[in-house]
Amino acid sequence: MGGFKLGMNLGMILLLLLLQVLLHGAQAVNYVVGGETVKWSLPQSTGNNASFYTTWAGSKTFTVGDTLIFIYTAGAHDVLQVRYPSDFKACNTQNPISVNNSGYTVIPLTMTGSSYFMCGVPGHCVQGMNLEVVVMTSEESAPSPNSPGTANSPLPISQGGPTSPPTAITVEAPTAQQGNGAILQPPASTVTLFVGAAAAALLGWVVVSLF
Repeated sequence: MGGFKLGMNLGMILLLLLLQVLLHGAQAVNYVVGGETVKWSLPQSTGNNASFYTTWAGSKTFTVGDTLIFIYTAGAHDVLQVRYPSDFKACNTQNPISVNNSGYTVIPLTMTGSSYFMCGVPGHCVQGMNLEVVVMTSEESAPSPNSPGTANSPLPISQGGPTSPPTAITVEAPTAQQGNGAILQPPASTVTLFVGAAAAALLGWVVVSLF
């Protein structure tokens, strides 16, 4: 009898974990930095001002599991990630924690807080080719019934030491875009179907075990 209860409890725990992964995968979004028109380029070259990327990021709510996609002309631009706000504000390109120059760079957002990016080509960062994104958990980004509008409020920068940055992944070709600079994450649908089937099977096992 004890073994039966233990097995049932473990089954329920696994079911809850699978459902959590299912919901998380369905919510993840890929963001084309700057949108499909501007992408990652000098703002002035597309008729925008130097604060374009600040405005673009401010209009989005980034959560853990989302992805940034930088699309740019290889050789004309690159993507540098820096750790410290001081380096970001000063457009200091001397201490990057990652450098990507393939023309198509994917950055998974794996932790909360601020992440800083810039173009390392001389003069480009000071002309506005820089980006700060503030990443929240899905719970923090969800609107509160008692506090409308707080979902887009940025998180305070951690007062502790710097944390490990997200790892950049360089890939060769973009996936289909869905508009407004955001595309659905391609792996999410696959994960959703797989986890959904697994959750249904596990739930069936738990129900059968009760009889």
